[in-house]
Amino acid sequence: MLWNSEDLIFRLIAFLIGIVFHELAHGYVADRFGDSTPRRAGRLTLNPVSHIDPIGLLLILFGPFGWAKPVPINPLVFRDRKWALAAVYAAGPAANLVIAVALALVWNVTGGAAASLPGLWGTFWAGVFGYSVLINVVLALFNLIPVPPLDGGRLLELAVARRLGRAWHTFATIGPFVLLLVVITPLSQYVIVPWVFGGLRLFAAWTGYTF
Repeated sequence: MLWNSEDLIFRLIAFLIGIVFHELAHGYVADRFGDSTPRRAGRLTLNPVSHIDPIGLLLILFGPFGWAKPVPINPLVFRDRKWALAAVYAAGPAANLVIAVALALVWNVTGGAAASLPGLWGTFWAGVFGYSVLINVVLALFNLIPVPPLDGGRLLELAVARRLGRAWHTFATIGPFVLLLVVITPLSQYVIVPWVFGGLRLFAAWTGYTF
């Protein structure tokens, strides 16, 4: 699927869907493990205003990366802190993947019927479906990159931080800068692009969906 300015409305809708469910999933799982912080912060909602960071959204739409407002959690209330945190961190990418799979299956089962609607409705729904599948897969894959502060980095932290000690603390401190360097430089062609495109190929093979 080509990425062009004419499709801005489709990207906006798709990103809002992806961001809202990603952050809601983090908050919901934390709440289920006994942390009421996301609920008290008003983050257990489908209202995109509660989850959007304006600058992060603009960068997602017009730049190479972006972000939403992180859901606040209090790990001290978790009984089994390690497993609860693992579930919370994994929930966001998992939610994006579930949405992508569900939309892809609906598209496949209906034979892309939405695209055959008359007039602009066909174009609109085809664009919304297409970008929503693509962007939710990309959000899941990007957030699973094992570099802090991404969810993948947080999951890796749970596995190795205690063993690596100060070395991990140093890596976690510079992680955001390493990630930024990779994203905005040609290094992305050797790190992020193969990871994302490899994931998209696996998704297409698994679901039978064609991007």
